[in-house]
This record gives sequence, structure tokens and C-alpha cells, in this order.
Amino acid sequence: GRTSLNSSIYCPNRGVHFNDAITYFQNHHHQMQDAEAWVRHLPIGSEVTEAGCKLIVKARLCGAGMKWKERGAGIVLSLRTLSYTQGRWQQFWSKVNRYGFTLPE
Repeated sequence: GRTSLNSSIYCPNRGVHFNDAITYFQNHHHQMQDAEAWVRHLPIGSEVTEAGCKLIVKARLCGAGMKWKERGAGIVLSLRTLSYTQGRWQQFWSKVNRYGFTLPE
């Protein structure tokens, strides 16, 4: 059966509120399906996202002496992601050839 805690339990050694932890797991258990993701060859954890940020963002925007405004950084990162994603660069240019391209104001 399930244990119900009526009062907040606090572990002074660790600074952990167990009720908070229990509530978190109850609310997010559906997101904790690592075994199923692993079987389906899906990434587990944030390593893929962090590696992408390092390759796409940090390598381009964080060089010595570089300063970017949000608009310029956004444009550069858009082009960079197109060039790093297989097939997207060609797909982008075929749409430009087909529909044209307008610059934002």
C-alpha cells in the first residue's frame, strides 16, 4: 500500500523535505521512463542537449572578444543549425527558390 504522510518530515542532515520529494515523484513519475526510452534508442538525460549547445552556440558565440546583439546571434544560430542538421540546408534553399525570401524589419 501507499504510505500517507500527514506532517512534513525534514532531515536536518541533508536539508531534504521528504514530502516535497514524494510530491515531485508523484507528479513526474510519467517522465521517468528511462528504461523504455533506452529500449527505443532515445537519448536519456541532458547530455545530447548540452553537447548541442556546446557545438552550436558556445563554439560560435563565445569566442574571445565576441559580443552579440540578440538579433544578430539569432540569425547566426539559425544558419548554424541549418548547416549542422542533415538535409535542412538544402531544404531551406529550395523553399527560398520556390517562395522567395523577405527580411524582417
